[in-house]
Amino acid sequence: MSRAWFIAAAFLLFLPPTACKKGSDQAEARQALKRLGVPFSRDTFVEQMRNGDPLVVDLLLAAGMDPDDKDANGLTPLMRFVVEGNDDAVQRLLAKGADVNAQDNTGATALMVAAGYGRTTIAQVLLDYNAKVNVSGNEGDTALMQAALNDHPAIVRLLLGHGAEVNAKNKSGRTALQYAEAKAVGIIGREGSPEVVTLLKQAGARE
Repeated sequence: MSRAWFIAAAFLLFLPPTACKKGSDQAEARQALKRLGVPFSRDTFVEQMRNGDPLVVDLLLAAGMDPDDKDANGLTPLMRFVVEGNDDAVQRLLAKGADVNAQDNTGATALMVAAGYGRTTIAQVLLDYNAKVNVSGNEGDTALMQAALNDHPAIVRLLLGHGAEVNAKNKSGRTALQYAEAKAVGIIGREGSPEVVTLLKQAGARE
């Protein structure tokens, strides 16, 4: 290992828990990153969270990196990893204090993204970190609606088990059941499974 790496490790070892709030300590962390040849940027943070060195991640955070920094579309690194299906990165980022309920420009949360993409394992992790089940986006869509629309029965079951409002309506007046029924007969995209319809009706969904 290089001398710069040992210097950076020593810096973190003696860094007080609240030091990242102090300008001088942030400056020292940025100097440590510079010695390692690591840029202080959102892109670097995302890449290091994805498959990089935990030491570099800690240095970036100590240097003042916001784990919830959003891109032009309002996506946080957490949301990006949910889209990618990167379970490990999601776990690491949440452990570093990422906001599980942050919303992008459309009002979507990481849980809504997981529901839409069918990321069941990640959805469970997000719920374990207190993701809010019934948050709605700008158009009123919820995570349950996303799961129903995209025919993901495992996530529908998971969300219902965590208190999802089965009869919630979006701004167009549509419910998760209406999305599921349209999906089941192929009105929306490819024909889906009737299982989602059954799950929603069993949970009290009304026509």
